[in-house]
Amino acid sequence: MISRKISIYFAFFLLLVSVQGKPIQTIGQGNDQSTIVAWNPTEDKLAIGYNNGNIRVLDIASGQFIQTLSTHTRRIEALAWSSDGSKLASGGFDQTVNIWDVSSGALLQSIQNLNGIVAQLLWYPEDQNLFILSARESSTITVWDTINHIGIQELVIGSYVSASFNHTNSQIALAGPSILLLDSNSLQEISYWQETEPPGSGFDMGALAWSNDGLIAVGSLNGSIRIINPNTNMILQTLQGSEIDYETSYLSQIRAITFSQDNTIIRSISGNGTIRSWNVDNGSMISTFDLPESVQGSQWNFSGNQVAYATGEINPAVVNVATPSQSIISLTLVNSDTDTDIRTLNSTDTVDIANNGISIRADTDPATVGSVIFSVDGEVIATDSDAPYTIAGENGADILPWNIALGTYEVIATPYSGADGTGDAGTPMTVQLEIIDSG
Repeated sequence: MISRKISIYFAFFLLLVSVQGKPIQTIGQGNDQSTIVAWNPTEDKLAIGYNNGNIRVLDIASGQFIQTLSTHTRRIEALAWSSDGSKLASGGFDQTVNIWDVSSGALLQSIQNLNGIVAQLLWYPEDQNLFILSARESSTITVWDTINHIGIQELVIGSYVSASFNHTNSQIALAGPSILLLDSNSLQEISYWQETEPPGSGFDMGALAWSNDGLIAVGSLNGSIRIINPNTNMILQTLQGSEIDYETSYLSQIRAITFSQDNTIIRSISGNGTIRSWNVDNGSMISTFDLPESVQGSQWNFSGNQVAYATGEINPAVVNVATPSQSIISLTLVNSDTDTDIRTLNSTDTVDIANNGISIRADTDPATVGSVIFSVDGEVIATDSDAPYTIAGENGADILPWNIALGTYEVIATPYSGADGTGDAGTPMTVQLEIIDSG
């Protein structure tokens, strides 16, 4: 499992991009093969691991490397900063975990002869204990007391490749052939979720993220993403983070996932350079763009609005990606009789007009845009230049009803930077609606 992260490039640079795809910084790396990146807690430094076992620490503001750490003998697969940013744990193919003092570059301790490649490292909140996930035919969890230099817990599990604490650090989710949920302190199993896709479908799970309200997102080798409620083991959304490439499947693989801090948006980056965002509630896509190069190790920042990754290109000029800075993040069905929200529309939905008048409001990011154009079955029917952006407009604070005949329609809302549909178009949202009258 752990060998799924296939690297084929030999000249790398590290790239930071905003969620709009605009490059912030590129850092040339010569001939070192960069494999993994990790943000520090204050998001002003990046640790970068390499195929030759070296680690460099980058100061983002200056673009300068401030530390080089070298004792590993093989590829780096895992990096983790302590919560105060003073220490860095590293591990990889040499089956060793090293703990470093970042400021001085001193090696504080070395944990050797682990049971396989080190796939994941996580610090417990108090920065004393370190969670180590190592993998061979099966995976082993080791909880290491970094103060007393001793392993205090060990658990042999199936072939799992990634792990993540929930927002309260009380539970750990592991991804592999299934989602395994453990109590953080006892390592006792809480729940187990098995993917129902048939063997060979490519839904081997890897990238993993928790939302702040307790949902789990997991990415696959085939580019699919599941959002799961771990309390019920129900799949809430299935998303496609990249197009499936059957010949080079590692390019389809989801490299990293994140939720926004308010739990409303989920974002992913895949091996082929596709970055996508969705509305968590209804699964509608907010934005998508393709970077001009493939992606190796990557990590979203804690705010979920920047991603750092290692890539095979050496010319930073090709990184400029023209993507909209405005988007429709949801379409809300409104009761026009009471001017109250009914619900967020799904990408395919049925609306009953038996009991009340209706309207549709476009919710935008940012909250105020130049204007929104609504089209139905390819024909523009309304342009609204003032928030709230509704399909039939408003009379003061009164939302006017959308008088639509029964039938099936494609509704598209598109934001623009200027009033009256002028300026640059942003990312639209489309819903397929069936209008019925059950009365």
